[in-house]
Amino acid sequence: MTRMRRLMVVGMLGLGIVLSPALPSVQGDQEATVRSMPAIDFGREVRYFGGVPAGFAWPDQKLLQDPINSRILNAALDGATQADLEKAGIADESSRLEELVRGQCLRLEGAAYRVSFPVLSGELRQDIRPLVDSEVGPVVPRTAALAKRLARASSGRREVLFHLLWSRAMDKFWWPAWQAVYSTPKGPPTAAWVLRPDHPFQVGTNYHTLPGGGEIAVTWSNTASGHIPPIMAARADLARIAWGLAPSVPANIEALRAAGCLDEAGRVRPFVLHSGDAVDKLTERIAREYATLVAKLYDYDALAPRFHVAPGQLFVILQHETSYAIYDALISQGVLAFPPALGREGEPSACAQLVSLGLNKRP
Repeated sequence: MTRMRRLMVVGMLGLGIVLSPALPSVQGDQEATVRSMPAIDFGREVRYFGGVPAGFAWPDQKLLQDPINSRILNAALDGATQADLEKAGIADESSRLEELVRGQCLRLEGAAYRVSFPVLSGELRQDIRPLVDSEVGPVVPRTAALAKRLARASSGRREVLFHLLWSRAMDKFWWPAWQAVYSTPKGPPTAAWVLRPDHPFQVGTNYHTLPGGGEIAVTWSNTASGHIPPIMAARADLARIAWGLAPSVPANIEALRAAGCLDEAGRVRPFVLHSGDAVDKLTERIAREYATLVAKLYDYDALAPRFHVAPGQLFVILQHETSYAIYDALISQGVLAFPPALGREGEPSACAQLVSLGLNKRP
């Protein structure tokens, strides 16, 4: 999941909790927070998952950045007519409504405009957490074992373990997990949604190609995503340097150093995997094993009406929340450390903690 992100998107995640003794206070705070939540900032709070096109709304993110459009969507959560918006003093409401419908942000039902993608807040949001917590208990120790295998294989670089487990393994589980549930030739659907408040450990991954058929993976969080643009802009030369080649744009050396991707000696700081090496093969195995652990935790078809979403959308939403709940437990148990670079913008160690290069062929 461009800034449209794969949350488990782009392409993510992005999961009285019995698993984590640190979380009951968070859950209690969450209930109070839900009651006093401000208007939704749709430009910031919509989550995107890039899967297989399935006819679900994919709202135009540029339209959502406009605060007046965001105000219209808030008014449309329970349905709003054009007359309602006129009374609210929204300027150019007619042209805005047309644009928001074209941009798959709103749909028209009779005379009422409604948000075209799932928005789960209030009681619906509160219902998701206990549902997930009630199912993930047996999965946590088995996921912990997967994390420990990956830690042993990653050359002692514990600072990158969270990224490798999430972005190189668990966020690659989507296809086998979907197949385990639905056995269709297609994979999980493209989806967009709002879940508020987000889980404290909500994270996602941006992926992009590299020269030679490789792939860069960059982990982000709600509070730390500013490292993505400079790294992605110079990713081709970062891969060239990892291969021992000179960058095609010499100025990118300083840009990559400023982004924390190169040390003072010019060595690459992100974790580097080569296609078919031990870590690469292990992350693929972990993705498949994780899929078998979590794919069938829920009856998506039966639960979908309860949350007013399609089963495929619920699959995407619940599996993100499942991963965050598992991380929550693993972090509280000391199996994983949440990277400091995900907790704040401008952390200079972001490139080393949140980025990996999967290299295939020498450019």
